[in-house]
Amino acid sequence: MPASIRSLRPLRQVAPTRVAPEMMNGQWVGNSGPLVIEADLKGLREDKEKVLYATAVQHSIRATQDKLSHSFVLKLDILQGEPKEIPLTLSGAGEIRQVTGAGLLDWSIRQETNGARFLVLRFPKTDKPFTQFVATVTAETELKELPATVTPLTLAPAQPALFHGYVKVEAVPELAVGDEVIVTGYDLGMNTAGGFAQYIRVPAAWVIRRPAGLSLREAMLLGTAGLTAGLCVDKLEQAGLTPAAGPVLVTGASGGVGSIAVALLASLGYDVAASTGKAEQGEFLRQLGARQIVPRSELQEGSEKALLKERWAGAVDTVGGDILFNVVKSLRYGGSAACCGLTAGMGFKGSVAPFILRGVNLLGVDSVELPLVVKASMWDKLSLQWKLGSLESLAEEVTLEQLPAAIEQILAGRMVGRVLVRLD
Repeated sequence: MPASIRSLRPLRQVAPTRVAPEMMNGQWVGNSGPLVIEADLKGLREDKEKVLYATAVQHSIRATQDKLSHSFVLKLDILQGEPKEIPLTLSGAGEIRQVTGAGLLDWSIRQETNGARFLVLRFPKTDKPFTQFVATVTAETELKELPATVTPLTLAPAQPALFHGYVKVEAVPELAVGDEVIVTGYDLGMNTAGGFAQYIRVPAAWVIRRPAGLSLREAMLLGTAGLTAGLCVDKLEQAGLTPAAGPVLVTGASGGVGSIAVALLASLGYDVAASTGKAEQGEFLRQLGARQIVPRSELQEGSEKALLKERWAGAVDTVGGDILFNVVKSLRYGGSAACCGLTAGMGFKGSVAPFILRGVNLLGVDSVELPLVVKASMWDKLSLQWKLGSLESLAEEVTLEQLPAAIEQILAGRMVGRVLVRLD
């Protein structure tokens, strides 16, 4: 007797199906009658809950003559289940430049055969499933000429339980006389002189308008050092670092990048260990938020060993040399070190041991040749959610006449914190 079975899911292999003896509740009607089928359905049920999440997207667009700069703040609230990846639909013109977020494993762009594009966020398997995730996405839409209408890049979840958000568009005019701006990196201070000048001429492509959340003085108290420290912390969090992971080491902690990294990490709730060769600066570093002081000499021991005792969940290294790789060798399993300096040397004695036995990461950080949109995004972050209230305590103010002596102190390794040059 022919019969068909319809399933909502593809059937996995099960035990052979058998037709039970006919059980009649009534009479045959022509060739029709009740048919009872018994089967072992173990394995057909899904053990994991379906992933349900609510999404909010804040989308800011800055429009200039040659491009649209997008900044998305994406917030996911996991209502049910444990996501491995979440796809977000990309519509309109534009390219994703950067995606950052604590707990994010990695991201990619997926292109379907029908032309649909998706930003795919992937998450690591953890012992304690997360319930909330916040990411910052930066993107650009290049404009060869200013069109009458523009279809900007948009970002929306593919399968949300709930979704809301808003779009803010800001038309940015050309810089005008009197605008307060920031220039860091690129060629300034190298082949392009003028870092200590009252007036300089630089390409417009190097210039960022000062964020509203920072005064000009605060921006210069941070300077390239603050930008670099922020990029280091951001890269560590992209690699999965969270305050719950354990202590975070900062080497060269009494210097410009190091002192701001200590203050920033402490303000974000991290347990900060500050390494310095200046024992007398211990109290200064504790005031910035360091919970323990690690003598530089302690980090110089063990260069001949392939591995050292696991100590740090993450690290910001500003010195390089053998100290850097000793830090790598003492990272906890899966930990990361962000490297941005070389005062202790360009080279180090190293091996693959910490990478293949503990799965650690060595992350390079550059603050010089970054795309301007990435720099602008970090400056915005430093002016808002990462704004520090302790900047004045980090800096010594000098005049142009006092600057040569301050530079000598820096070269001799005696400078602490930041130096702010008063140009008037």
